[in-house]
Amino acid sequence: MAAGAENGDGTVLSRRSLAIAAFSTVVEWYDFTLYLYLATILSRVFFGEGAAGLLITLGGFAVAYLMRPIGALAFGHWGDRFGGRPAMLIRSQAPF
Repeated sequence: MAAGAENGDGTVLSRRSLAIAAFSTVVEWYDFTLYLYLATILSRVFFGEGAAGLLITLGGFAVAYLMRPIGALAFGHWGDRFGGRPAMLIRSQAPF
């Protein structure tokens, strides 16, 4: 079992799969952190001076952050029921 770690159901996860999953998580959280770090600049560029623009910018972050678990529940259920490929195809064909 030198090729990877054993999963709970006895399958073997490769080190490459674990590295890709870890890297994608780091990139995702870097994206959120960078958005919060630049929130004041973004609010001034798109909404002008004032607290209302900053609240709108941070509100956009809050909506994105709160929708993550809802999307995970919906697409996770769909993926468990119909497979990962149809779940990813539905997500990629969304009109928004």
